[in-house]
Amino acid sequence: MGNIRKLTNEDPDFYQLMGPFLSRREIVKELGFPVWDEDGKTWYLYLGTQGDVQGFAATRPESKGTLFCSAYVLPKHRKQRIYEALILARLTDNPGVCLTTATQASRRSLERHGFTAVKKIGSYTRMRREVL
Repeated sequence: MGNIRKLTNEDPDFYQLMGPFLSRREIVKELGFPVWDEDGKTWYLYLGTQGDVQGFAATRPESKGTLFCSAYVLPKHRKQRIYEALILARLTDNPGVCLTTATQASRRSLERHGFTAVKKIGSYTRMRREVL
């Protein structure tokens, strides 16, 4: 079992850990958009026992709440509840309003954690979770 490490692009080893995944062709093809970094994002990396990145996700503050974005689990590490662990880590750090755009694959996991569909956009669904 791995652990989750939280960091930003100001951490000295950020690009060493995340660089191989930023705008990577196969990830863009699967998600439908690139994973990119920008100031203000907080990243959650799921690290294996050897310190290898097995999955990652980010949050970014927005005027209407916290945006959950850039979530991805490497294919060989899927079906190990890594995506669930990344959702829980982000929810723990971000009470209140959370927003995301879900793929068909991620929608059920997000619904289990209280997200509801707001709007359908092509094959994606805008979702929202609010904890008062």
